[in-house]
Amino acid sequence: VEIAEGVLRITVVAPNQLAWAAAGKDLADFHLTVEATQVSGPDDNEYGVLVRMQDPANFYRFSISGDGYFLVSRFVDGRMEPLGADWTPSEAIRRGQATNRLEVVCRGSRMTFVVNGERLAEVEDGRFTHGDIGLYAGTFYEGGVEVVFDNLEVREP
Repeated sequence: VEIAEGVLRITVVAPNQLAWAAAGKDLADFHLTVEATQVSGPDDNEYGVLVRMQDPANFYRFSISGDGYFLVSRFVDGRMEPLGADWTPSEAIRRGQATNRLEVVCRGSRMTFVVNGERLAEVEDGRFTHGDIGLYAGTFYEGGVEVVFDNLEVREP
């Protein structure tokens, strides 16, 4: 994980691994937008946004993949719980080495998840009402994923 040339670059070399960078903030209600670009690696990957992070084992995760799927999940004590359907395909996600604009709106217990202007999911969950934000990338069966994040903006919802 590094910041270079004005972007956050996350490279995950090994299979079945995640890497992230957190902001070190404590936010409750906000509207986050960021541009995420898969630079290299297999399309069977994951990358996205972590919100309302209590610590490295407790947070919400908005994930997309290079092959066009998304997932909204909650981690409690390090265990992943899908909030809604498991990995779901979406035509809104640009595949492969492309840039996707991710948005997360947190307002009270309601969270809305958007890719490239299209709302993919909205969930109601009050487990975590505030916390840090982070950006992440991960691998599944094959390593070598590199994702860059740019133009992060966090504002009032």
